[in-house]
Amino acid sequence: MLQNLISIVELQPADLVLFKQLLSIFLKEFEHDSHLPEDDYLQALLEKPDFRVYTITKDDEVIGGLTLFVLDQYYQARPIGYIYDIAISQAFQRKGFGKTLLNHVLQICKGQGFEDVFLQAEQDDRQALSFYQSTLNHDELLASQFLGA
Repeated sequence: MLQNLISIVELQPADLVLFKQLLSIFLKEFEHDSHLPEDDYLQALLEKPDFRVYTITKDDEVIGGLTLFVLDQYYQARPIGYIYDIAISQAFQRKGFGKTLLNHVLQICKGQGFEDVFLQAEQDDRQALSFYQSTLNHDELLASQFLGA
C-alpha cells in the first residue's frame, strides 16, 4: 500500500529545486544552523557522476531523501557506495518511508554491481541506530570513526 502513495527518484542536474527542498529537510532534521551554498555550487554537485541524490515524495511533496557518494576502489573494479545523509521530515517519520527509501536505493546499488554500501550514525544517536538495525536486520557495529584535523 505504501508503494502506491509515494515516488522515489534519482535527481538529475535539472532538479535543483528538488535538491534544495531535500537540503532544507536535512538542515531542519539535523538541526544545522548553516546556510546552503550558492545555486551554482549545488548545480555543479548535482552534475557530478559520483554524487547521487534520491528523494522520496508523497503527493508531489518532497518528504525526505538521501545522498550517496560513489567511490571507485583499487582492490576490485566494483564501486562502493557511501550514504552521507538520509532524512525523512518529522511528520512522516516512523511510517515506513525511510525504510522504503533505503531499501530501494540499496537494491539499485546491488543491481549496479556495488560491492558494499556504507552508512554511519553517531553512537549516541539512538533513533538512527535503531532505524538502521531494524531496516538492515543487522545490529553489529562494523567500524568506528575517528576525526582528524
